Amino acid sequence: MQQADAFVFVCDLTNMNSLKYVRELLVDAERAKDGSKLCMILVGNKLDRKSDRQVMDGDLKRFAQEHMNNCAIYEVSAKENVGIDGIFEAIVRELRGGKLTKSTLAPAPVQAKPRRRSFLTSHSEGGDSLDAMFDKKK
Repeated sequence: MQQADAFVFVCDLTNMNSLKYVRELLVDAERAKDGSKLCMILVGNKLDRKSDRQVMDGDLKRFAQEHMNNCAIYEVSAKENVGIDGIFEAIVRELRGGKLTKSTLAPAPVQAKPRRRSFLTSHSEGGDSLDAMFDKKK
């Protein structure tokens, strides 16, 4: 974390407790950067699951204002590949000296791309394992 130039904090829009975990990660990042300016974005994932949503726009805005120096907020769907590229483009702009604002983060419609497998770590209040998160055909 000490070597990081930017932080992307991701919460699950379908789980209000995920903001608690983001807060814990933020404290760790602030400690690691030891007073240095943090380039950060708060991302709400699972935008595609509107009917299951627990974390609302106002919750994200309030969290960013109270804990993250009013950083940019971005809502995405990793499943549908909506808004993902914009997050990284915004970080590059910020690191190059541009101002990171919500208006620069408006997601553009994107064609769905085939998903790649990756290794993930997860924190869940309900004790869900990664195996339970994915439908594995055996």
